[in-house]
Amino acid sequence: AVERSDDQQLIGCAGYWEPYGWPATELAFWFLHEAYLEDHAFEAVHAVLRRAGEYPNIARIVSFIAPGNDLARELAENAGASLIGTVDLFDFGAHCEYVFPGPPTDVPVTG
Repeated sequence: AVERSDDQQLIGCAGYWEPYGWPATELAFWFLHEAYLEDHAFEAVHAVLRRAGEYPNIARIVSFIAPGNDLARELAENAGASLIGTVDLFDFGAHCEYVFPGPPTDVPVTG
């Protein structure tokens, strides 16, 4: 969970997950619109990326983002991910597949 520090308001969520059948470990996230605009989303995604080395079973990190979710796509790109194509995520439909630099310990920390 991601909370604003001044009032502890829930503004989003970010973390790793890889459900059965998923093509890779995903850095999954969702945020309120304001969190993108105030850089809280960027800070949260980078905090998750910095912890990747703690999970030795992660071979690569991706984010699967709905094609129309421009704020999430921009966030992934600003966090160092590159669009590599689309993937069909079962009942979720086609999503843009972004891959972060790897191995996970090589993820650049900028801000």
